[in-house]
Amino acid sequence: SAEEMALDLERFLKGESVVARPPGAARKLLRRVRANPVAAGGIAAFVLAIAVMVAMLLRPRPEAPPPVIINAPALPDLRAGSEAERQWRDKFLPYQVELAYHNFGDLLPERLVELRRHMATMPHSLSPWVAGWFLGQAVLLPGEVWPRREWMERREEAARRVRWCRAVQSILEGTDEKFAQARKLTAAGAERFAPVAAWRGCIALSLSATPFAEVRSLRAGDAWVVKDGRKVGGPPSGEVLYTPLVLEDLDIADYTVVLVHPKRGQVTLTIPGRDLRHQGRYVWSGSLDRPADFVIREVR
Repeated sequence: SAEEMALDLERFLKGESVVARPPGAARKLLRRVRANPVAAGGIAAFVLAIAVMVAMLLRPRPEAPPPVIINAPALPDLRAGSEAERQWRDKFLPYQVELAYHNFGDLLPERLVELRRHMATMPHSLSPWVAGWFLGQAVLLPGEVWPRREWMERREEAARRVRWCRAVQSILEGTDEKFAQARKLTAAGAERFAPVAAWRGCIALSLSATPFAEVRSLRAGDAWVVKDGRKVGGPPSGEVLYTPLVLEDLDIADYTVVLVHPKRGQVTLTIPGRDLRHQGRYVWSGSLDRPADFVIREVR
């Protein structure tokens, strides 16, 4: 202000330090921009263009699309073959692309029917070549399943592998011995990865009954957790299991449990798994006098 300027002049004349300070770099730049807006705009546009160019050069390059992998053995020499053989091979090529192990996503039922019909018309001379191609795909199946701790995040890939194995099995149904090894490998692969594809997670479950009772058995389908009063799969133990019984890392499923009490006899009940969630903790409890009232609840 004018008053502050007058006071500063008095200080200057008296030889005292003044309050005013020279403008900083930012203020000087702002003054120059205001004085020359056109030039400043041009400089800003140039700097922005350089920045965009640098960003374009330094950005991560997109991954190349995965190659179409057919893994086919060497083609037979069909120059001496019939036109029918060449036509069959040419028509089989699109099926190869769809059915190749690394490319496979799914195969519509109608497409599967078409391929089976085409396989039924396969010329005998091409049988070794086609069998070699299916075997070359089957050997790409991994021989080991992921560790159990990875199953939840691997279910989709496991399901894809199972679908591929079953599609190949369906296509090769009824083929001769040249295709036997491919059928064997895909059958083993489907069996190997099906548990991962169907896995819904694991829970901690506490079985509680009033009065206490022996847990004679607990199973999901053909998979036993408790059999004849003893836990299956653990170290040998002579102890019979009774409620309350806590089971850790129990697969989510529908379970059948058999409880036995000296006075109330044997009771067979079902523990539903439809509403259970991965890594949850649950208590299944009730009274043997009212078996229908057994309920399962989550422990928060």
